[in-house]
Amino acid sequence: MDLTLNKIKQLADLSKLKFNEDELNELYDQIKKIVDFKYIVKLSSLDLDDAPICINPIPIENFMRDDTVLNEFKLEDALLNAPERIEEYFVVPRIVE
Repeated sequence: MDLTLNKIKQLADLSKLKFNEDELNELYDQIKKIVDFKYIVKLSSLDLDDAPICINPIPIENFMRDDTVLNEFKLEDALLNAPERIEEYFVVPRIVE
């Protein structure tokens, strides 16, 4: 892998991280050691063109339950502690302009 200091700067910019030159050089050295580690080099030399895509090595199944109404609030009960309301609606501060 061709790792350059410019790529580290670009990665920092994309990550919205700010580093001074000394920190960038230290980060570059650390990442370079990780990338040049013998197992990483070995992995990058493997031919994985025919390997199936594996999102998660452990099969995961979502266990869904039926939506059932457990407790039904009356409108007045739901609005009972509302700091402010207009008819049957909560009044909330506007956050989008």
